[in-house]
Amino acid sequence: MIDPVLSYSTYLGGSGNDAGYGVAVDGAGNAYVTGNTTSTNFPTVSALQGTNHGGVFGSLDAFVSKLNAAGTALVYNTYLGGTGDDYGFGIAVDPTGNAYVTGRTTSTNFPTTANAYQTTNHGNNDAFVSKLSATGAALMYSSYLGGANDDDGYGIAADAAGDAYVTGLTTSTDFPTTAGSLQPALNGYYNNAFVAKVNTAASGPASLVYGTYLGGTGVSGDSGQAIAVDAAGDAYVTGYTTSSDFPTTAGAPQRTFGGVYDLFVTKVNPAGGAFVYSIYLGGSSDDEAYGIAVDPSGQAYVTGFTASANFPTANATQRAFAGGGSCGMTYCGDAFIAALDEGGTALRFGSYLGGSGDNHGQGIAVDGAGARLRQRVHHLHQLPHDRGHAAADQRRRQRRVRGAGPRAVRRRHPLASAPRRAPERQARGQRGPRRWPRRRPGQ
Repeated sequence: MIDPVLSYSTYLGGSGNDAGYGVAVDGAGNAYVTGNTTSTNFPTVSALQGTNHGGVFGSLDAFVSKLNAAGTALVYNTYLGGTGDDYGFGIAVDPTGNAYVTGRTTSTNFPTTANAYQTTNHGNNDAFVSKLSATGAALMYSSYLGGANDDDGYGIAADAAGDAYVTGLTTSTDFPTTAGSLQPALNGYYNNAFVAKVNTAASGPASLVYGTYLGGTGVSGDSGQAIAVDAAGDAYVTGYTTSSDFPTTAGAPQRTFGGVYDLFVTKVNPAGGAFVYSIYLGGSSDDEAYGIAVDPSGQAYVTGFTASANFPTANATQRAFAGGGSCGMTYCGDAFIAALDEGGTALRFGSYLGGSGDNHGQGIAVDGAGARLRQRVHHLHQLPHDRGHAAADQRRRQRRVRGAGPRAVRRRHPLASAPRRAPERQARGQRGPRRWPRRRPGQ
């Protein structure tokens, strides 16, 4: 493992609790960040919204920031939210520098635009999709996206035409779906993933190009955690599932549920009406994906966390599982990297990446030379070939399983990269998990 060069490192926040959950980079090297803040003195610059509008647990708004390529100045920095609780979980940028943000909101006055698909909050909390101009001065599109229950947007991607692709989870039986969608109804006990494509240049109902559920009947549900899009408009979605009947396609290298939690990788055609492929990927324990990227040839690269000693490997740099010990209140796992061929019929690469501590791959990107991984590590000094570079991450993430009545704590382990802190706890200044039903930002 080659030690990276630190180009810059900076704080970003005020006197309250500030958490960054998503990051994107444009062609010029500018960085775009989203998360949430309880600070009333968060450093705003050329702000679309200059003040924190508050929340149930105090001041709690999403934020969107753009830093210049050198990391020496904020191009813009703005709050984004209403008088409820607002979380920015995912961010993307298009070739012209417009930023696309998704997350969740309990606000009934979250800022929406006249061309929004949905201008009112339909439930306990709704996902949202917002598009900011390159200067951050204008809200070009902003809409709620949800039904009468809980809906969270976790991952977002953007294409060159200005369309946004969103994934997350929904517990709503009336989540907005479109005619001819892959799965028009909620399956299972509680939550399914969703996939939606939004045309931010259109207005009202016409702006929802497609919307679909994605999942099976697993008791702890399914969740989309990350999404990517290729030049043809195919959407690549990954996350986790507890469903033994999650939809898979013929020719997939794994069509059978491995156990506990498996990750999935699903490729959806540009119209949103058919699977190009859909597969499980996992072993007999807990396997979850947090990041996905696609290269120009259509190969998908995925990263996340595995506690399985029999996670599928191919051409691996690390063939054996190194975790399995105790990491505080939970067992230790490894990060992984996997690559699928263009048709989703073969695992071209699959490898563990970790030591005896707890390791999580939280994000991945692809350049001309291949995949690049963003990782969080617990007991980093135990990583292979990286001894002596200790940087322990002691923050823990609490995973939750949604169900009737109070949420049950399933297990705890290191905070993952996207929203790994529970919204309610974060607002109170406590350490907590991310935001998923099991995971992701703010739950």
